[in-house]
Amino acid sequence: MKCLIFSDSHGKELYMKRAIKSHPDAEVIFFLGDGLSDFAEVSRDVKCAACFSVRGNCDLGGSAFSSTDGKLDRINLLGKNVYFTHGDLYSVKYGTEKIEAMAEARGADIVLFGHTHIPMVKYVDPQEKYKEYQGPWEIEENRETTEENDLYENKKPYYLFNPGSIGGSDPTYGIMTLTDTSVLFSHGRFA
Repeated sequence: MKCLIFSDSHGKELYMKRAIKSHPDAEVIFFLGDGLSDFAEVSRDVKCAACFSVRGNCDLGGSAFSSTDGKLDRINLLGKNVYFTHGDLYSVKYGTEKIEAMAEARGADIVLFGHTHIPMVKYVDPQEKYKEYQGPWEIEENRETTEENDLYENKKPYYLFNPGSIGGSDPTYGIMTLTDTSVLFSHGRFA
C-alpha cells in the first residue's frame, strides 16, 4: 500500500498536485495541517482510496492555544496503528520527546507529523531507551525492583516520520509504502 504524506503547504497547491500526479498508484493520502484549504481544493480531483487530514496551527481556528479537536487522528493500515498530527501539540520544533511519549502511551506503530518543515524519519525502540536510562551502573537483579522498569518495559518500537513542507522554498513530501511485514519511508523533492 502506497501512501503520500503532505504537510505545511501554506497556500501553495502546485507541488501537491504534481506529487499526486507523479504517484497515480497512491492508495492513501495524508495531509498534516497548515493548508487544509489547499488540501481540500487538491483532494477534489484525487482518485485514491482515502484522504485523511488534521488541523495545523495556521489553519482556521488552529491556534496552539485553541481546542485540540481535529489535531490528532489514528487509522489502522494493514494492522499498523498509524497516528497523524501536525506536531505543534507536541512541541516538535524543540525535539521529539513529547511526540515519542504520545506514541508509546498509545501503542503507535507509526507517527506522522509536520510543523517543523524539516524532512525526517526516525526509528525508536523504547527498550533501548530503557537501557540508556538504566545505565551500566544498574545490576540486572535490581531491574525488576525499580519503578522505572514500567516506563519502557514491553513497549514496542515505532517510526516517526515528517514529510517536510510541500509549500516551502525546497518543497518536500513523504512516501510511505506498507506491506504486511514491512514499512518503507522516502522523501520526494522538487528542485
